[in-house]
Amino acid sequence: MALEEAREVVRDLVSQRDGALAEVQALHTLLNGERATVAHRIALAEEVAAASASIQAHETEAEALQIALDELQVTAEELEASNAALASANTGLKATLAERKRVENALRDSESRWRGVFEHMHEGFALCEVDGPAGDEGSDFRYLEVNGAWERLTGVPASATVGRTAREIFPGIEDFWGHTYRRVVETGEPAHIEHHLGNRWYEVLAYRTGAGRFAALFMNVTDRRASDARQDALVELGDQLRDLRDASEIAPAAADLIGRTLGVSRAGYGTLDASEETIRIDRDWTDGSLPSLAGVHHPMSAYWPGYLDELRSGEAVIIEDVTLDPRSAERAAAHSAIGVQAQILIPVVHAGRITALLYVHSASPRRWSTGETAFARASMERAWAAAERARAEERRALLVNELNHRVKNTLAVVQSIAAQTARNAVDVPAFSSAFQSRLIALALAHDLLTREDWTGAPLNAVVRAALTPLALDDGRVDLSGCSGHIVLPPAEALALTLAMHELATNAVKHGALSSVNGRVSVTCRTTHHSDGNPVVEWVERGGPQIDVSPSRKGFGLRLLQRSLQGKEGLAADLRFEREGLRCTLRLAPRPVPHSKSKN
Repeated sequence: MALEEAREVVRDLVSQRDGALAEVQALHTLLNGERATVAHRIALAEEVAAASASIQAHETEAEALQIALDELQVTAEELEASNAALASANTGLKATLAERKRVENALRDSESRWRGVFEHMHEGFALCEVDGPAGDEGSDFRYLEVNGAWERLTGVPASATVGRTAREIFPGIEDFWGHTYRRVVETGEPAHIEHHLGNRWYEVLAYRTGAGRFAALFMNVTDRRASDARQDALVELGDQLRDLRDASEIAPAAADLIGRTLGVSRAGYGTLDASEETIRIDRDWTDGSLPSLAGVHHPMSAYWPGYLDELRSGEAVIIEDVTLDPRSAERAAAHSAIGVQAQILIPVVHAGRITALLYVHSASPRRWSTGETAFARASMERAWAAAERARAEERRALLVNELNHRVKNTLAVVQSIAAQTARNAVDVPAFSSAFQSRLIALALAHDLLTREDWTGAPLNAVVRAALTPLALDDGRVDLSGCSGHIVLPPAEALALTLAMHELATNAVKHGALSSVNGRVSVTCRTTHHSDGNPVVEWVERGGPQIDVSPSRKGFGLRLLQRSLQGKEGLAADLRFEREGLRCTLRLAPRPVPHSKSKN
């Protein structure tokens, strides 16, 4: 704007100069005219001089204005250059601002993305600073920031963590933590550790982030540590079971290991009676907070009426709080009386019946993990299998010893039978017949006992086995008075077999069965004799009349009167009545399990 105004002024001055020049030109014309007077010429000359002076002044001013105009032109050009530079700079600034905004947006997006990762990462993260100057022997540190996983992994809210020291949050925390982190800060060397804080275990990677500060990335590895401990315990149990040979020691060893590994109050095994009414506990393990239940007979209905069927199915019963679980709430008072607030019960089921039970007790409510239940079952199954192997070994050793003893006895009996038979035989055919008959009776008795696992044999089955080799007519031998509820021990069953066989052999040769009309009745009394022994009575009728007792005693009489009575406690009372022989055999059976025989 100023440049245009200056140019207008110059144009006016040029115009005025041009006007003055015209006037001077006119004056010169007048001055040179013939009619002009001197005076008039002088006046005109003065006017010309004045006009020339004015022209000179205007030219001087015009020159000055031209100089100013030139300078202003330069200034305008510089201004235009400056404006162009400013416009270029403004464009660059706008581009810079746009780039800055883009970078800021990208930074915000990145920060938001990483903040999301930070907050949602599975691992815990804490930014901390050591509490105290460098070289301080103290072991505390302060939390500056924690992520969302912190609360899940430690159980402490973030709002109660930031700005506070570890000792404020975790009273009694070990110096180990503070010393480890201070060493990281002072040396710059990262630390990878696995250590416990209270009852939780953590794996931590700590590294220095700045002066006095460090970051800790951590995971709760309590479950992994517990799983490793359970696996180690199973290996240890296997090692123990390999060295144990006594079945009665296996269950307590397993209970001890289960209790210590799971950190419970009590663990043990119990065996149930045939009716599943009572459980007997011989030994168990406790941590000292609860008394032992060993030596006590516990009625099942007092504790488990709500889940006996569940136990019979072979499934583990898991109760986290006996007062809240509907299966145990009805008997919560009974459980509390023995200190149980939570429990795991794992049954051993055979043929649909509970034969044994593993119990794991906690004195306070407890949430049982799947791994803990699986460990308890695996331990129980290994212990039970080991106990079964031990019992099988015991039975095998017992059977081997029994077999050796039995073979020796059998050979002695056979040898005796052979010798006595040979002594009374008139020739080889007579010896062979009598000897074979006696061996068959003895073999049948052995077969009978083998079917009963050599635990004993029913009395009536023993009588029938003794008479079988002689192929007697059932119509002539009445055994209806002999019931099968009396069970004889093996030794006594063999003795009675030989006795009955000799009585039958004698009856066939000399007694009632040697006559067509002769009969024999065998009675096994269900009531005891006056001396308390069961009685088997052999009575012959319808045979040859007996006037006097036989003077010659053969193998059968000697066996009945001396051999069996002296060795097996089988007392024989022989009475040779006129109508026939009456033999009363008094037995002394030992307590044995009831027979499985259907006879």
